[in-house]
Amino acid sequence: MYYAMFSMIKSNNLMTGKDKSLSWTQRLQIALGSACGLWFLHIFPEGCIVHRDIKPTNILLGVDMEPKLADFGLSRVIDIGVSHVSSEVRGTFGYVDPEYRHNHRVNAAGDVYSFGMVLLQLLSGERAINIMNTAKPMSLDKMASMLIREGNVLEFADPRLKGEYSVDAFDLCLKLALSCTGHKQQRPSMEQVVSRLEKALEISMRDDD
Repeated sequence: MYYAMFSMIKSNNLMTGKDKSLSWTQRLQIALGSACGLWFLHIFPEGCIVHRDIKPTNILLGVDMEPKLADFGLSRVIDIGVSHVSSEVRGTFGYVDPEYRHNHRVNAAGDVYSFGMVLLQLLSGERAINIMNTAKPMSLDKMASMLIREGNVLEFADPRLKGEYSVDAFDLCLKLALSCTGHKQQRPSMEQVVSRLEKALEISMRDDD
């Protein structure tokens, strides 16, 4: 099985690399910072800004590992009071909301889906789509759901973490990620995502004491 290793490399973005792995706390902080950025976009006073291409390579990391969203080339602004805008499907395979692919409706829920896929990658270290099985590739959300049904939640954790993480916080984050990739009407807002990630970080800090 292929394991992606997240690191800060020369291009300073969150993506697969070959050097050092991120710690559990770093992953949580990157997830939280990215979620805060998306929340800010979605509540922009002049209208909801939908990024439409949230993925690891569009999350830039500073020297202090502070994440910043990048590449707004596909972004759309939805006027206040408007639920969605219609558009041809754009984005990156593995991160595009399946419902958007079907109805071509752009709204904030599409970003929530993409963020959920990124969060699953941060938890597992895997690619968004498991391409090792070319006959039947499996997305990370389906893989996670399968492991949960089998009662093997911790098998989803990136082995590079070496067990150095809060089990309770991991479980919270995994369930949060799957709620982000669920049916559009049941997805949390980015404000709710931020709140849950803050809780996960709080739990992790408490368990470290």
